Amino acid sequence: MISKKEYPKCITEATKRFNSGKIKTCPRGYCTAKAKYQVYPSAYANGYASSVCKGVKPDINNITEENDAYMKRINKLNTGEISQKSNMGRWFKENWVNVCKPKNNGEYQPCGRSKANLKADNYPYCRPEIRIDNNTPMTVGEITDAYGVSELKKLCSQKRSKKQGVSGSPVYLRSEKTRRNRGKFTLNIDKLQLAINGKSAAEGGLNLPEFRSSVILWIEQNLSEKQIIRLFHYKGTKKQFLQNFA
Repeated sequence: MISKKEYPKCITEATKRFNSGKIKTCPRGYCTAKAKYQVYPSAYANGYASSVCKGVKPDINNITEENDAYMKRINKLNTGEISQKSNMGRWFKENWVNVCKPKNNGEYQPCGRSKANLKADNYPYCRPEIRIDNNTPMTVGEITDAYGVSELKKLCSQKRSKKQGVSGSPVYLRSEKTRRNRGKFTLNIDKLQLAINGKSAAEGGLNLPEFRSSVILWIEQNLSEKQIIRLFHYKGTKKQFLQNFA
């Protein structure tokens, strides 16, 4: 985190990095996020920095205006002239939640805070709820199935035992269990949708009975009831879904 006095120096350094392509966020957005948030990068800090660059939110000097170079790049991304893999896009699709903040219904509070808080008893430990491919870290459901809910509580305690916000950067928890046991996403969603809709093997280009059996097994082992509801817009229990699908 930087002070307002350090902001001009940050702008000078960030401008050089922005012009050389080392950072994608405009200097005003980048430095405002560093001044506003104790931990940067983070989801909320990145979102605020982008809003400053787009002229939606004010910078540290209360100036609200677009950054032309940033907006040109955004337009090129939108038109497909240039491409970029978005970590933020993945973050939202995977639905990262704070396992340190369980709700009464068994769900968890979403990750991301409007204000950073470095107090140990408030610091989050975030995990994805939905697997979208092989690069998705081990999900909440996968950890629970493999080790039980107690493992999530243990990981939360371990994260909160570390000093947070060192040099203004997030502190990551390295867990051998969650690193070694990432689930394998081998399901073809397009083919799955064909199978769910009862399409013929010829239309789907697959052996339908064989595929259905493998899908049922995969869903049973990898998806929680909540994930089934979100992925397939299904109203019912996991058991009912598997029975109907079979």
